[in-house]
Amino acid sequence: MSEKQSEPPATLAAVRCSLSECGVAVDIDDRVGALLRVLAALNANAVVLQIGAESLSYAPWVIDGMNITARLVLNIDNDVPLALLEPIFRDDIRIALHQQDPNQFLDDVARHRFNLIFVGADSIGDALLERCARLLSDDGLLLLDDTGGAASKSQPLADCHYAYLHGVSIVTKAALNSKAARKGGRRARRAGA
Repeated sequence: MSEKQSEPPATLAAVRCSLSECGVAVDIDDRVGALLRVLAALNANAVVLQIGAESLSYAPWVIDGMNITARLVLNIDNDVPLALLEPIFRDDIRIALHQQDPNQFLDDVARHRFNLIFVGADSIGDALLERCARLLSDDGLLLLDDTGGAASKSQPLADCHYAYLHGVSIVTKAALNSKAARKGGRRARRAGA
């Protein structure tokens, strides 16, 4: 990994300070942040969803990787005062900050699809994960902050594929080795001619 990829974003210190004032854990793994930065950069028009107050520690990494046309939707519960976070995020038109219970929020966005969803450790629950998996785009990824290892040991989502990397469980609903039949092609046309 190059130094630029692993270098923390400029706004990270301000976010950590604001979160620590609220009593939210800010111990994050910079390798996970660098992974989120790269994943956010993969799709120029990505729509990224982050759920949970502790996932806000990773928001600067995601923002740093996002294109100007990408969008970041942050969902935090009512325990974190918006007044502490608005000065950090308000000037960036790519960010939508929602203060709402995660289950109510997921009800509100049920018709939307996200390319990348990151769920913080305090928000992990089988019912929430199932709902998040349904919000993934066809090629989307669901990442679970799993520093405790709980999500990696249980795989509650049927028809999903899992990987575990640096304290993050990575879930995709796309087939890993698609065996789709190839239709047409040069050999098929030659045989028929």
